[in-house]
Amino acid sequence: MGKIMIIVSSLILQLLGNEVGNMQDIRQIRILCQETEIIYTLNDSQAATELYNQLPLEVPVENFSYNEKIFYPLESLDTSDAPLASGGSGILAYYAPWQDVVLFYDDFQANSALFALGTCTAGETEIAALHGTIRIEKVVE
Repeated sequence: MGKIMIIVSSLILQLLGNEVGNMQDIRQIRILCQETEIIYTLNDSQAATELYNQLPLEVPVENFSYNEKIFYPLESLDTSDAPLASGGSGILAYYAPWQDVVLFYDDFQANSALFALGTCTAGETEIAALHGTIRIEKVVE
C-alpha cells in the first residue's frame, strides 16, 4: 500500500509540475498607445521568441491597407519554424519580405510569406485606433 501511495503521489506531482511548466511557457506582450492597451499571447515559434527578446520597444506604428497596422522590429525574425498566418482580426504576424510585424484588425488573405506570431487576447477592438508611437513590452505576472 505504501508503494502505491508513493507512485500515485509521484504521478500527481509530475502532472502538477507539467501544468506549472506550461503556465510559465505562456508569453504575452502588451502594446501601449496613450490610454490604449492591447495584449497578445505569442506562439512558440523562433520568430515569436526573437520578437519577445527584443522587448521593450518604442516604435512608430503605421496604417497599411484597410485591415492592418504595422511596425518594424529592431532585427529581422527567423521564420524557419513559424506557422503560416491565417484567420482574421486579432492575429499578430510577421511579413518576411518587408520584415514588419503586422497587427490585423480585420480579415486578411493568407500567403506563403506571412507567419503567425500570436493572437490578441485583450483589446482587439482597439487595434485599428493605434497611431503614432507605440510601446511594446513583456507582460510579467
